[in-house]
Amino acid sequence: MDFKRGDVVEIMGTEEGFEGSYFEAILISKVSNDHYIVQYNTLMNDDKSGPARAFVSGKDIQPVPEEIMPEKGFFLNDRVDVYYREGWWVGKITEKLENEYRVWFEHTGDEGVYSTTQTQMRLHRDWINGKWV
Repeated sequence: MDFKRGDVVEIMGTEEGFEGSYFEAILISKVSNDHYIVQYNTLMNDDKSGPARAFVSGKDIQPVPEEIMPEKGFFLNDRVDVYYREGWWVGKITEKLENEYRVWFEHTGDEGVYSTTQTQMRLHRDWINGKWV
């Protein structure tokens, strides 16, 4: 997919400690055939003077997916994205509680309990060859 200036996108975290995460950004410019400059919506510069900007590869960019909340909720072992720490983190449902889900994040080894009424959660989908799968 060819992204253009002004597109709202998500950038895959590739640095240590950010694997398995996606952060919303606005595409500022296309630098080369498959490289872009983006400005993050939630991540700040180190000195906190403004939104962080980054040079990213097209393979690390995806459109913002539609948030899908299944009618009957999530099931054990569903791959989900949970919004926390200023971005979306990929995890797996390890336990369904009354109105909450225990989610394990394979890239960080963290685990937490999240309520769908207090936390944004969506089914995880992968952006492959310009399509959601």
